[in-house]
Amino acid sequence: MRNEWFGDKRDHLKWTSLLLLAQGAGIQRIVQIAMWTNPQPPEFRILNIDYPQDDAHDITGWVSDFFHQHNDLGNIQALGQQLGIEIEVWLQPFTRRAREAYFRQITERIRESDVPTIWFFDPDTGIAPVGGASDKHVRVPELAVAFDELPRGDFLACYQHAWRAHDWYDQTLDRFRRACNVPAEHVRDFVSIHASDVLILAVQKP
Repeated sequence: MRNEWFGDKRDHLKWTSLLLLAQGAGIQRIVQIAMWTNPQPPEFRILNIDYPQDDAHDITGWVSDFFHQHNDLGNIQALGQQLGIEIEVWLQPFTRRAREAYFRQITERIRESDVPTIWFFDPDTGIAPVGGASDKHVRVPELAVAFDELPRGDFLACYQHAWRAHDWYDQTLDRFRRACNVPAEHVRDFVSIHASDVLILAVQKP
């Protein structure tokens, strides 16, 4: 991902989906694997945010308020604090040439985890189509290795931008399903009319 896109309508869907998933499953940590391609990492800042405690101000409202006030990834860890959800951002630089070492580090990080977690892969454009992957993509075998390492109950999630093909939704859902070796009905999908070119996919490790 790139910092200049932070806070757009796709980020609203992304973080609303992840927080709803975490809250519904009782998970207290989200690790965003940013697949960071910017030359300069963001500077993380400690923020204290108090949102109204009322039924009308739900997760969608919190996310909207957050992005209205903040436009830098360095603030993202404050987003989950109202729900008691830790957000950790994996910001190691990602390049096409060094992707094998990059995903090996992720595997090691998953093995070290001792807290139920959503592992969110956030490439610029999502799962690689047939025919090759750039530094904007995550490959199906890379997702498969990560899913195999997940502890039972953890989630694997992935950002997906629309392909040019009219059936991009079905194609990417199928590639994600095959990466995790699960039936299609086990995959959670999050969409929005406000960001119709984006899909968030997630599946829980049985």
